[in-house]
Amino acid sequence: MTYEFAQKLSEHFGKKIEVEPFTVTSKTRIPMVANATVDVEMGSTTYTQEREDVVDFSLIFFFSETTFLVPKDSPIRTMKDLNGKRLGGARGTTNLKAIEDQAAKGLYKPKEIVTVEGHAQGFLALKTGKIDAYSTDRSLLEGLRMKDTNPENWRTCDFAIAYEPYGYMMRKNTSDFRHFLNDTIRWSIKTGKFFELYDKWMGPKGVVPIPISPAYKSYLEVIVYPMQENWWKKK
Repeated sequence: MTYEFAQKLSEHFGKKIEVEPFTVTSKTRIPMVANATVDVEMGSTTYTQEREDVVDFSLIFFFSETTFLVPKDSPIRTMKDLNGKRLGGARGTTNLKAIEDQAAKGLYKPKEIVTVEGHAQGFLALKTGKIDAYSTDRSLLEGLRMKDTNPENWRTCDFAIAYEPYGYMMRKNTSDFRHFLNDTIRWSIKTGKFFELYDKWMGPKGVVPIPISPAYKSYLEVIVYPMQENWWKKK
């Protein structure tokens, strides 16, 4: 979607808008948007009210679940199986906060909650036995699992402890930029480009196969309200 957005901006301004990739982490992504190091973060960031106090978000374009990656023979099958286990999550993520909040409410009693700096470190902690389960969004967990040398050695749990609506982040008070990005999202859905990209990455033959649920597809169809033809052109 990043390159579709840049292409529409190029057509709008009549000059080539280049994509300059930046590497961000769960810890640095919000500060880098807020301080204008990057213009927009188009990744897997959950839209929350707390975050919207610092940055602005696009339309929600995807939903995932907070769950756990475990060894294939792990006894963790349900939420109650988290009792007495060492659970890991990345610093600054909604996933880690969900674990901490639910443990505080007594929904389960983990032996330990381990904070790591990123998903690679979390997967390493799982592989080396420092934690029993690593938590982030299901889509990201499946990505970690599928890219591993032995993906069959790992299993993403069926249950969810929270739900994650994704939005793209940008600086506060840039409404024209936000509207243009939202229109790009809507245009991509209306024209089918969104589903083409989804199928490439998460379709049956994609990198991380995640079927589009009927509810998710209905949501996407609802947000495609009427648009002007050639909306990206200067008026």
